Amino acid sequence: METMTKQRGVALPVALIMLVVMLFSGIYLMRASNNATIMSSNLAYERDIARRADFGLSTAYSWISATANDPTTKGNLDNDQLANGYISSYACVASNCYRDAAFWANSIIVNDAAGNPVEYIIHRLCSTPNAGYNIGNNACVQTTAVAAVSAAGAVAGTSLSSDAESYTTLPQIHYVITARVPGAKGASVINQMVVMIGA
Repeated sequence: METMTKQRGVALPVALIMLVVMLFSGIYLMRASNNATIMSSNLAYERDIARRADFGLSTAYSWISATANDPTTKGNLDNDQLANGYISSYACVASNCYRDAAFWANSIIVNDAAGNPVEYIIHRLCSTPNAGYNIGNNACVQTTAVAAVSAAGAVAGTSLSSDAESYTTLPQIHYVITARVPGAKGASVINQMVVMIGA
């Protein structure tokens, strides 16, 4: 006599477990693809913002370079040129740094080729406004211009030593250009560039 064996229904729990695994795998793949899309869009946005900030720095550099290379206008760098976003002194204290509105009070806004606004301002790194670098107590950030080049390399000026400020040639005055690009949700991207121009 044959005995009947009971069916245990193992296939149903296995199928349900496989469905749950497939469900979680699908969710993971969807989230991974979303993250990749978000990351690529963020990288593209950062590249675009950096390009815009570089446009502002380049525009400001073109103005200061043209002004400094023309003997008839070079002396203008001793004084504020507010119409060109140029300030002849720089005092970054707690109440006047690039995060504060007062820092950007005399800035210039230009539009890049796509029409996006870029804001920039130029500061001469000197303590006294509207005065020559060597007038009175005006303290300016300076570097000695390279007078000659020897076989051993460039000759450094004595201004780089801690106990002397004598210059064998006219020094180079430091200027800082700051560009700001408005970002999403009120955030801004700020880039700076230091330029050295002979006095």
